[in-house]
Amino acid sequence: MNHHNKIKALLLLVIFFLCAGIFSSVYANFNPKNISVGVLAFRGPDVAKKRWGPTIQYLNQQLPEYHFNLVPKNIKTLNELVKDKDIDFILTNTGHYVLLERLYGVSRLATLRNLRQGKALDNFGSVIFTRSDRSDINKLKDFSGKSFMGVNKNGFGGFQVAWREFKRAGIDPFSDFSSLSFSGFPQDNIAYAVLEGKVDGGTMRTDSLERLARKGKIKLEDIKIINAKKVKGFPFLLSSELYPEWPFSKAQHVPLKVAKKVIIALLQIQQTSSVARQGHYSEWTVPSDYQPVHELMKELKIGSYAEKNSFNFSSIIKMYWIELTCFIITVIIIAYLLLLISRCNGIIKVQKNITKSKFKFLANAIKETQTLLETLISNGNKIDKNLTSSDQSGSLHRMLESSENIAIFFNHIKDYSAIESGNITVESSRFNLHDLLININKGLADKLKEKQIELSISVENNVPNILLGDEMRLAQVILNILNITIRFSHQANITLQVKLLKQTSNQVNLEFNVENDHMVLNKNQIEMLFNSFVQTDISNIQNYGGSCLSLYNSNKLVEKMEGKTWVNNDNSNLVKFGFNGQFMKT
Repeated sequence: MNHHNKIKALLLLVIFFLCAGIFSSVYANFNPKNISVGVLAFRGPDVAKKRWGPTIQYLNQQLPEYHFNLVPKNIKTLNELVKDKDIDFILTNTGHYVLLERLYGVSRLATLRNLRQGKALDNFGSVIFTRSDRSDINKLKDFSGKSFMGVNKNGFGGFQVAWREFKRAGIDPFSDFSSLSFSGFPQDNIAYAVLEGKVDGGTMRTDSLERLARKGKIKLEDIKIINAKKVKGFPFLLSSELYPEWPFSKAQHVPLKVAKKVIIALLQIQQTSSVARQGHYSEWTVPSDYQPVHELMKELKIGSYAEKNSFNFSSIIKMYWIELTCFIITVIIIAYLLLLISRCNGIIKVQKNITKSKFKFLANAIKETQTLLETLISNGNKIDKNLTSSDQSGSLHRMLESSENIAIFFNHIKDYSAIESGNITVESSRFNLHDLLININKGLADKLKEKQIELSISVENNVPNILLGDEMRLAQVILNILNITIRFSHQANITLQVKLLKQTSNQVNLEFNVENDHMVLNKNQIEMLFNSFVQTDISNIQNYGGSCLSLYNSNKLVEKMEGKTWVNNDNSNLVKFGFNGQFMKT
């Protein structure tokens, strides 16, 4: 593994351990044997236990592998428990849930379908009202300079929903009312205060007025609804938009597999069950869209969307110190490793440029030398034709043969330099495989005759004859291998076989095998044949020089054709070369 890859591996390892550490810290507080369910107890712990206790007991029955505990708390305490990961599931009002979702990553699992006067509803709103005999108050703007009452400043349905409606009408409840007061729970006191003339108007959660009228405590004809709205399917008096009901949500550290089981159990609760009756609800349904609640808080700049000056830097660090520490450490380590990688890349780039320059110089030198040798060979051929002395002719013939071998060797070096510098390319054109093999046979005829070697070429019937590929490179590889077998053989039988390995609608994979039944190479020499610049026998450089380089080049060319090369010997004399490659069909 080189230095560059080592740095990459180190970087991945560091990120893995950091992620593992964050993951373990997130899930460290979850105890499957004792799961806590925090419930907003806005009417007190006893009322919360009476209403939601049966639901928690139902979860224990349905999921006996866990133990659920009901933890009734107010909003402030619930915030601290969620922040410290001491609460696993949360059942709270809509506005509070959105705050926990934004600050601590709480996510909803199901939405409550409340049972209101026999109606199953998963949404609600607010009603804004005054006494029916108040002729001076007919729209929201008429409350300017008047007294007004809500449940609580932080009450979602008991004030904040109405606050948004007033804001849209151009009224600021905190500055435009003559007085703004809050009754706390029970919110029934708001209705009584308005009807008794203690305040000019008030707001309550929808269905509250109808409930009081049904119990005979008020008369609806004594009430005037301001900013009245009608929504299809919603049966109660309404002055605002509708918002989703309470969600059952999970804290960020709770594993998903546990949350899935809880969701399934909740969705199985039926309206007719004792659990639903005791909880005064119909059922649980799939989570509603709580985006309208986010929009309300953005518009009013409350909750997690409060003005920036309500937060300070120290409180943010205190809240997220673990996450911030992990993030800073990760950034520092990644930055350092990236710096190292950048420096290594620069060194590698410089080395590559130097290497390419060397190969370019080598290629130019070879080109010049080749030109001289080709001139020598050309003139030697002319002299050879005019000589009569057999000795002179023989000497000149050997000179020409040596010059040709040097030229071939320089060709191999030129190909090698092109391969190593990354300048080698494989072209694609239409060619005839049968013609290519015939031309190869003709080109080797003199060598085969001289060394008394017989070459047999066979092509299987299922091999396509017309192909798309680099005819020149394919011929070069076949010639290189055949030349090796001829050079290292005397009076041998050489066989070239072409087989079809695989065929698709537009592509074929061909295998070329060359067998020599009398090759004078030992096992160690055969294993070194594809190494560049390695001589198989230093005493035979004159006869076999450059052989390994030609096979090395052949191996690289075959790789360009998406294939591979090999060589093996079944016994002391029989040697088999082979390679395969990808070609397109016409």
